[in-house]
Amino acid sequence: QIVYRAGDVLPEYHDQENVLLVLYNRWTATFNGIGYNNVTTRTINLTAGGFTPSDPDGGGSRYYISNAREHLDEEGEFYADLEEKAIYIYCNASENPNNSGEDLVIATNLELLRLEGNATAPVRNVHVSNVTFAHTAVESAFVRSGADGQSAMHLTTAAVALRYAENVTVEGCTIRNTGGYALWSSQETHEIKVSRNSMFDLGAGGIRIGRDAAITAPEVTRVHVSDNVLSTAGGVWQMGAGIIVQRASEILIEHNSIQHFRYTGISVGWTWGYIPTHVANVTVRYNYIHDIGMGYLSDMGCVYTLGYMPGSMIHNNICSDVQSYGYGGWGYYTDEGTREAVFTNNIAVRTKCAGQFQHYGTDNVIENNIYYNVNVGDRPTPGRQEILMDGHCDGVIRTGTSGRDIATCSPDTDPHEGCCCYQGCDMAKCSSFTFRRNIVYELNATQPTADEHAAGARTSAAGDAAAGSILRSTYGHPVTPSLVSSTWEHGLDNFTFDRNVYFAEGGGVSAGSPLFNYSDSSDGKSFAQWQAGGKDADSVFADPLFADPAHGNFSLAPSSPALSVAGFEPIDTSTVGPRGGVGAGVGGARCDGCRFRLPSAEDGWVATLRSIGALG
Repeated sequence: QIVYRAGDVLPEYHDQENVLLVLYNRWTATFNGIGYNNVTTRTINLTAGGFTPSDPDGGGSRYYISNAREHLDEEGEFYADLEEKAIYIYCNASENPNNSGEDLVIATNLELLRLEGNATAPVRNVHVSNVTFAHTAVESAFVRSGADGQSAMHLTTAAVALRYAENVTVEGCTIRNTGGYALWSSQETHEIKVSRNSMFDLGAGGIRIGRDAAITAPEVTRVHVSDNVLSTAGGVWQMGAGIIVQRASEILIEHNSIQHFRYTGISVGWTWGYIPTHVANVTVRYNYIHDIGMGYLSDMGCVYTLGYMPGSMIHNNICSDVQSYGYGGWGYYTDEGTREAVFTNNIAVRTKCAGQFQHYGTDNVIENNIYYNVNVGDRPTPGRQEILMDGHCDGVIRTGTSGRDIATCSPDTDPHEGCCCYQGCDMAKCSSFTFRRNIVYELNATQPTADEHAAGARTSAAGDAAAGSILRSTYGHPVTPSLVSSTWEHGLDNFTFDRNVYFAEGGGVSAGSPLFNYSDSSDGKSFAQWQAGGKDADSVFADPLFADPAHGNFSLAPSSPALSVAGFEPIDTSTVGPRGGVGAGVGGARCDGCRFRLPSAEDGWVATLRSIGALG
């Protein structure tokens, strides 16, 4: 059931059986139907069970009504009347869609190209080039059932589907107007190359590699995804990812541009916790991921990892402009059980929350990265115009484990009393990473005034306005920015910090400001106090002397302390993103906006996505 506000839902609708509710959870948005509407209690019984609201940031869980004729009231909206077998479009006075000379395409196929052999006779040696694939239908069974798989993993196919296939190339093609994912390299696919394609106006995500299934050996290997442009997605399944790798190995994802997705850019792994995995040797490099989230969902990142992934590297990527709805608009996100992942030479700018966030994981290395002007808080976006977190979200570098016994043990150790790093036990106490030779630069770290303090809902200093106290917003997020923070008192005990450069701008901010926060419930530490606690002994708090970071130039002056103290190696951004033309057509299409440029605050958000129906 859901309970709605007075006036949000009509007592009944024309063809109510085909009116849809779009219900938001934190990292999913699902469809459901109106079973029974009790107008007295303002309660709707849903036609499909399983929905549990869990997105309280900003108040009650969000929803909107879709495909209701009564809400057809704005230019550009349409309504599909399944009883009359007609489509209604709200036009301006000068338009007549029946006389426009344009075709109205209604997709009926779920797939446009399937290359599928079998276990003993796979399809081999196929090259697909310079083809446009357009218009696929939605898997309607999942609309009726209320399916809510993370990253839309419940979907069973894609516009271009590969199964039991080897040595296949999809190159220089356009895939657009899909009801689900654009391309899926699934069961027993090997030596697959996906290059120089344009994929846009997608119903879910872009490229899916592997599947979320129990397997006994790697079944998807040696997939190379390069120089593609993936844009404007999540039109049906808002949780679709740009590129998702599930239980696959020997994967190379490089030089892609991923933009205007409502959820995560690149997702890798998909085994929860420290259990054995068939994910290995995944490389994510030279990708430009920007303008994702757009305020629709929560709990996301430009690059998201999950589980044990030996030999995997995430390097030389640029992450820009991440805006979640509530919490969790992060840059680089190591989620549950991420282990032995290396993040190096990456840049994060203008993320809503932390530039680097680890839920829990172990043996990860975070080295030679730049985090500039991240943790910026809310900005108005297509999915959320209101400001829920003003100023800041959490911290620049953030860990998210909960308070518990911190006695450590290696995930390789056999389970025994006092050792919890195995499936079925509380594994977060093993959480750790090595954080070295990074540059952490907070652009707007101004300390709050007494009035701003009074406006906060709570503070860790018993409600006073004492200097150094950490202010909290209505949702408990720090108002005073933290360069490093954790959600609990011992959350950073197992973490190594060394040879980093920290700096923060803002009125009255200095190395003595409380910018290092061991937990959300404690006041921050100064840099000297942080060092006295055993962290960053050989690090400095100093301006790294970037050339022109406001315009994306992170070159360092010869006298930069990042060079002399941290041994930082300059990051070359000139080859990030696609190399050359993409998509079907002579010579490929232009790739406007695919190269990195740090947007200015005046640029705002550019998106073609729109909601159909009335927002609740």
